[in-house]
Amino acid sequence: MRLFRAGCTPIAIALATLTLAAAVHADTPPSAAAAPTPVRASASASEARTVLIRAREAIEAGELEAAAAMLEGFLVEAGEEPALLLTLGALYLRMGAPTVAESYLSRARRLAGGNRNIADTAEDYLRSAAAEASRSRWSGFVLFGLRYQTNPSLSSESNEILAGGLRIAVPDALDEQADNNAQVSSGIHHRYRLSPQVVLASDIDLYGALYAEDSSLSYGVIELTTGPAYERPAREHRRWRVRPHAIGLVSYFDDAVDEKTLGLGIDFGFRHGPRSAVTATYQFRHRDFSDDAFIDGAARAGDEHRLDLDFAHEIVPGQVLGLRLLGRKMNAGRPWYEEEQLEATLRYLFRVRNLLFPDRPAMAVTPYALWRTTDYGGADPAIAPNLTRSDDEWRLGIVGSAPFAKDWALELRAEQAERNSNLPNYDASNTLVTVGVRRQF
Repeated sequence: MRLFRAGCTPIAIALATLTLAAAVHADTPPSAAAAPTPVRASASASEARTVLIRAREAIEAGELEAAAAMLEGFLVEAGEEPALLLTLGALYLRMGAPTVAESYLSRARRLAGGNRNIADTAEDYLRSAAAEASRSRWSGFVLFGLRYQTNPSLSSESNEILAGGLRIAVPDALDEQADNNAQVSSGIHHRYRLSPQVVLASDIDLYGALYAEDSSLSYGVIELTTGPAYERPAREHRRWRVRPHAIGLVSYFDDAVDEKTLGLGIDFGFRHGPRSAVTATYQFRHRDFSDDAFIDGAARAGDEHRLDLDFAHEIVPGQVLGLRLLGRKMNAGRPWYEEEQLEATLRYLFRVRNLLFPDRPAMAVTPYALWRTTDYGGADPAIAPNLTRSDDEWRLGIVGSAPFAKDWALELRAEQAERNSNLPNYDASNTLVTVGVRRQF
């Protein structure tokens, strides 16, 4: 399952060119943007510029070994420059040599001095290197946020509620107090290496929304996917992996169990060169709902087919364009609970100077746009017996993440959502503002 996480835009491809970016248009060696370290006199500014431009060109062409050789040669002239050591460590980590990477990254962290940007980045890469070398690896995030919404029927979780067959009409009057709510979301990833090419990969997604007044919209969900992933070793900087997996999901709506789902799926990931990645996932789910016995036999229960495509491409270092396409077909015991849904999300991540916390790493900013269309399988006799519902929905928003401490960031989000339905009572708009704290681990 994916609740809409455009802000969470997929993790950006880890690139070693971050510390080289400034050198392309300057006559100085690379730095991590916060506090440049001087280059020894034996390496002139023009020599630095030439070497770094060639190294960056090699990285962009996927020739990582050649770039590493150039930077190692320049390191002899420039001396123990933390930014160069950091770049070399990141390069070797990408090339699948965590032990060599750890050596460079440790030296970069030790020599960073007062440059916390370099020190923190080296520490992050060191954790990645240790995880790559270990048999068992945990990673993830947790986000706590407070939200203001003008209409919670178009909240981020409303799509999952509606997919469960529950209809949420637009209230006649809106109480601003009822629209303030809290949310928590978390993504946990575990990898247990079974062999050099096979890992047991498990993902746990958790989400909860607690409303201050309108408790009938309180919602929570936990989903687990797990299965063995075969990862082909990198060859010519191309890598692919395939993972068959099992799915388990439990959701809570209005303080009671709503849905229990089991399923099977397969995902395929492919990285093309150093800057592009594609993930395709197909899933089959059997969905059961706790109140079916009370409303109309197995009215809401049924099977779902889901196809999810996600593409990410780094246009220039630190700027990533993402596109997600999602299709779902849900069957049910009654046609008015059936849905066919198509969704497209476009997102663009870039980094800017951290104005809120100037001594911390750069902010990540992600504007996004989502379009979704939903067609129901038949007319609901309790709502409009002669008209089958069809909805079109747009969401435009922006997410900013500003690091303020090690592994901690302040997350700000604003979104405008509009839904047009052929049933007038379901036309809706919502303005959402979220302030949250995010913890990476």
